Amino acid sequence: MANIGLQSQCPRLNESAARGIVRDYVDMAGMWGDRLVSQARLNSAVSVAMIRRFPELALELADVAAKEDSSSRESWQEALAFAREQAALDLGLKGLKSKDAEVQQKAFEALQGLLPKQRYNPELLDALAIYADKTNQKPLAKEYFADIVALPLLEGMWQQTRSGQPPGDPTPRERLLKLWEDEHGNLDGFDQFLTETHARRLTELLEQAQQSGPPPVPADEQQRTVLVELFTGTSCPPCVGADLALSVLRKVYPAPQAIVLQFHQHAPGPDPLTNLDSEDRLTYYEGSATPMGAVDGSLLPALGGVLHHVDRLYKSVRTVVDERLKTPAKAKLTLSAKIEGEELVVEAVATDFPEDQAPQLRLRLAVAENRVNFTAPNGLREHEFVVREMLGGAKGTGVKSGRLTYSLRMPFADIKQHLTDYLAQFESGRDYTFLVKPLKLQELSLVGWVQNDETREVLNAALTPVEGISAAAE
Repeated sequence: MANIGLQSQCPRLNESAARGIVRDYVDMAGMWGDRLVSQARLNSAVSVAMIRRFPELALELADVAAKEDSSSRESWQEALAFAREQAALDLGLKGLKSKDAEVQQKAFEALQGLLPKQRYNPELLDALAIYADKTNQKPLAKEYFADIVALPLLEGMWQQTRSGQPPGDPTPRERLLKLWEDEHGNLDGFDQFLTETHARRLTELLEQAQQSGPPPVPADEQQRTVLVELFTGTSCPPCVGADLALSVLRKVYPAPQAIVLQFHQHAPGPDPLTNLDSEDRLTYYEGSATPMGAVDGSLLPALGGVLHHVDRLYKSVRTVVDERLKTPAKAKLTLSAKIEGEELVVEAVATDFPEDQAPQLRLRLAVAENRVNFTAPNGLREHEFVVREMLGGAKGTGVKSGRLTYSLRMPFADIKQHLTDYLAQFESGRDYTFLVKPLKLQELSLVGWVQNDETREVLNAALTPVEGISAAAE
């Protein structure tokens, strides 16, 4: 977006001066022809909307830009939509501050109409909630405040919108607590209310993303099990979008169509779901930050995002996964995993792999916990298919005498002990203490895949539940 001089002058800028800058900018663009004049008009609409001081002018400029021939382009429409939505938000917020009750009511209704497009905008939710509370619409106020408090990252984003404003106003959480206590007389049930709000809203988000995506690849066109690896962290804000986008993928393509694994990292802060194997796996891909992902060994483009990015991230991943689903598998895997007494017994056999690739092939096996309930610093409360240990280590097993197999019998308690020892070592080395260590290991799966370490291509993957886990985990 071209810098037209608005941002640098914003603190002392009035509307007349802003119009003058826009006019000069458009006139200057005329030296290079009509196409750049059109672009200058679009840039002006977006820039004025971004400084958030002259929403009427932003809408006026957007209307002018919409008449240009280039407005048929998708990117043009997206920029216009942004300018109009931002201006509509600022007009509504301005209206709520009016002393005229009728103007306030109309602004409230306009902002409610905007909410479906900006469902996870904490500034908008907060303004709606405060007005609803003031006008004795207590259930609605509670709903809007709860969205800010219960959903990942929104409280922190609300704090950012308050930057530069005088302190002292109650936070959404404080307002919500007062509403709850006024209604119930105490705070009993408050945490459960937040948990239910979190679950309900995220279910709505995932269902919306799923419905907006392309239709699944038909079963008769699917020729492999696709392995998706997500490198994530519970203290990583942009991992929220990636985690949720891949949750949608699991719903659309449940195993054995696709397997989505989480390899947790201490990035940017300590993560109690991390282990040595998950760190080694990130090193294998030469990664250094989260979120990062790979589909059948090929790294994905940028995965970072927050709640309103989930739809876009999901569609991006689907493009890659759909292509791989239609690519013939280059190996077959047979897996078994069960608890016998107090031991974990595992058998894995890979066949039908290309003999000319044998020297480069590795069979890798991961024990993944299907669901971990843990309220993370980034606001997520559930974490799916978290890799707890890679049997035989992250390097896996190579072909020996023409066979690619792995078998193991080990005390099941060793897995929990390995995790406990790793976290204790991490704490002692950094003078840090994890307040919670999720180590229930109540529902596990064994995931196997054959990978060419020269090309990193995953030839095929498979998943099987670990049978008899309930008694062993108690």
